[in-house]
Amino acid sequence: MTRPACRGGWSGGRVNDMSGPGANDPTPIPASEMEAVIEIYKRDVDRTLLRENLELTPDQRVRRLTAFMRFVEQLRNAGLHPS
Repeated sequence: MTRPACRGGWSGGRVNDMSGPGANDPTPIPASEMEAVIEIYKRDVDRTLLRENLELTPDQRVRRLTAFMRFVEQLRNAGLHPS
């Protein structure tokens, strides 16, 4: 399957990226094309994790991020780098 291109023929990067060739093209991308692109990306997103994180308060999210960053720092200190 080929990746849909934005207007102007530029197929690298994000769809409807406003920095590449064709960025000044005022022709909107039809909703059906955008929906197809969204469906392609939705396949690779674990929405259960998104829902779990959205149930947390902002403070809980920051605490979780802080704990993760401590873990990353421990890995770095041990000489192991996460990929």
